[in-house]
Amino acid sequence: IKGKAADCADSASRQCGTFWIYDLDDVEDASNNDDVNSIAQYDAATWKFNQDVDIILSGLTEETGYPNIYCYAEDDETDGEGS
Repeated sequence: IKGKAADCADSASRQCGTFWIYDLDDVEDASNNDDVNSIAQYDAATWKFNQDVDIILSGLTEETGYPNIYCYAEDDETDGEGS
C-alpha cells in the first residue's frame, strides 16, 4: 500500500501515510515528534494500537482476484520499547 498511497485511505478519507496509529510507547517516549505526550492525547487519537483500522483501497480492477494485499507499518521508536 505504501507505493499506492494515492489509492488508499482510512475510513475518514485520510490518505495512507498521513495518519498515525498510536501505542502507549508514544506517551512514554518523551518525544514531541508524535504529538502524543499524555494519556488524554492518546485517548483522543483516532487510531490506537490493537484496534482494527479501516483501510479503503480504490483503483482496483473489477473481477480481478487479489488474494494478498499487505499493509506496511513502522514503529517510530527504534527499539520498539519507547526510546
